[in-house]
Parts: sequence; C-alpha cells; structure tokens
Amino acid sequence: MAYIRNLVAFAVILIASTWGDPSRIAAQTAGVSDEKTIAITAPATADMLRVTGSRVNVRREPSINAGVLTTYTRGRLVPVLRTRGAWSEIHMGDSANSTGWIASRLLSTRSPAQAPTTQIRQRSVSVPSSREITAARKDLISRSIAAYQGSCPCPYNRDRAGRRCGGRSAWSRPGGASPICYDSDVTEARLQTYFARQRGATF
Repeated sequence: MAYIRNLVAFAVILIASTWGDPSRIAAQTAGVSDEKTIAITAPATADMLRVTGSRVNVRREPSINAGVLTTYTRGRLVPVLRTRGAWSEIHMGDSANSTGWIASRLLSTRSPAQAPTTQIRQRSVSVPSSREITAARKDLISRSIAAYQGSCPCPYNRDRAGRRCGGRSAWSRPGGASPICYDSDVTEARLQTYFARQRGATF
C-alpha cells in the first residue's frame, strides 16, 4: 500500500514539473487577457509602450515617494497617456480614472523579446515634414480635447460660465482624464504612432 502511495506521489510531482503549476498558468493567461483589454479600452491618442524593467512599480503620483498601486513585469504592453518630467502616466483599466505613473526610463517602444529582423521587415515611409508634424500636433490636441466630456479639458479653455479653467482643468490635475493640451504633450512616440496609423508603416 505504501508503495502505491509513493508511486502516485511521484507521478503527481512528475506531471507538475512537466506541465507547470496550474495556478501559475491561469495567472499568466489572465495577465495576457488583462493586457489586451487595457490596450483596447485605452484612449486612441495613447502611446503603446513596453515595460523594460524586471519588476516596475506603478505609483499613484509621479514621485518615487508615492504609494505603489501594482507592479508590472518586463515586456508588458501599457498605454501611455502623457509624460510629466521623468514620469509617464499610464492607463490601467477600463475606467477613465484608472491610471498610474511609471518612470519613463523604464518604458520603450520596442519589446525586449523583439527580434532585430522585425524592424527590417517593416515598410518604411519618408520622414514627415515640419509642416506635417505641426499639423499632426494640432490634430492630436484637437482630438483629445473633443474626446473630453467636461468643459475644462485644458487650462486655456473656458467653463460653461465663461471663466478661464486654469488650475481647475483636467490637464492640471494628475491622475485624471489627462487630455493633450500643448505641443509639449505630444511626444515623439505619439507622433510615430499617429503617422504609422495614417500611413500604415513606421518612419
């Protein structure tokens, strides 16, 4: 009887080492599903970047002293809404207020596992002119403001009473809807995403 129990225990260990921990597999599958959901529900103007650090903290505010909301692993795809100094605000879920902050140096446009040949296979187009870039910035800002449902997306807008929004604007409040209001909010990565969508290729 003891021999049979030992044999069964050995078989269980062998299966677990071969196929992996089911709970771990389920967690990994859920992580992939969550990543796809976040990417789909993110604003159209968001840049899709990859986490480059092994374990990167997502914080409540753009500060190393701010509380940690969660931790992302290397290679995770995250929608970046805007940058502020050395920090990038990311979209974390299907709620407009579900955002966090990651150090910008830990984000990249290229996946850590991406093979060099992938870039070679991409069709290239000519570099946009300064006029096209200026028009793209204006278009991105216009789209972002139009997508905001309130009356005060940017500091220079006016509320329903005709008063200048100033510090009451969504742009001025970290962790909010984060509209694009100024040329400085339009990053190089955002411009690349914009032209790639327009032309069907990267530059």
